[in-house]
Amino acid sequence: MKKLIIKLALPFALAFYSTCFINAQTIKWSNGLSVSSLQMDSRNKILDENISRFTTFLGLDYFDKKYFSMSSEVGLITLGGNEKDTQLNLESLKKPEEWLYLQVNTTFRAKALINDKTYGYAGIGPRINFLTENGSFKDSFFDDTYKMKKIDFGAKIEVGINHSLNENYIIGFNINYMPSFSKSGISPLGTIYNKDFTFCISLGYKL
Repeated sequence: MKKLIIKLALPFALAFYSTCFINAQTIKWSNGLSVSSLQMDSRNKILDENISRFTTFLGLDYFDKKYFSMSSEVGLITLGGNEKDTQLNLESLKKPEEWLYLQVNTTFRAKALINDKTYGYAGIGPRINFLTENGSFKDSFFDDTYKMKKIDFGAKIEVGINHSLNENYIIGFNINYMPSFSKSGISPLGTIYNKDFTFCISLGYKL
C-alpha cells in the first residue's frame, strides 16, 4: 500500500516542485547543527540520548508576500541516538547509532515585519526523510529485528528571522523541530521514531 501511495504521489510532487522552481524568488543555502535522538512508542527507551551532527540544505522561497510565504528545501541530515542507560547493561555501545538521510520539506510561513529589512516568521509543513544507507544497527547488541525504515514521514515546525543585507542578499537563522509521524524503525521493544531539532544559518540570493 505504501509503495502504491508513493507511486501515485510522485507525479503530483514533481509537478508541485516544478511550480515552486518556476515561481522561486530566493534561492538559499542553509547550514547548521542537527540534534537528534530515538523515541519508542512504549515505555522502553533505547538510544534516547541526543547526538549532534552537521546538516546542510539547499532551498527556494516562493509566493513571497507581505505577511506570508512558502519555502521548500532538499538536504542531508544525520539522525540517530546515543545510549547511556546502564540498566540495559549495554557496555558494548561505545559509539552512537546514526544514519544519513536525504530530506525534502515544504513549509507555509506566517511573517511578522520588524522593519524594512528584517522580519520574523513561524512555519509548518510536511517533510520526508529518505534513508541513504543500510537501515541496520551497527552494534552487535542489536540483531536483525532492529532496523530503520527506508522512508520516514513527518512534520517540520519552524521559527526564524531573515534580514536583507542589500538588494540581492539575505541572511537568516532558524530553529526547526521535526517529529516523525510514520514508523522510523522497528524493534522487538516497539516502534522507533526519529526526533530531531536543527539550528541553521542561511544565506539567500534574490532572483
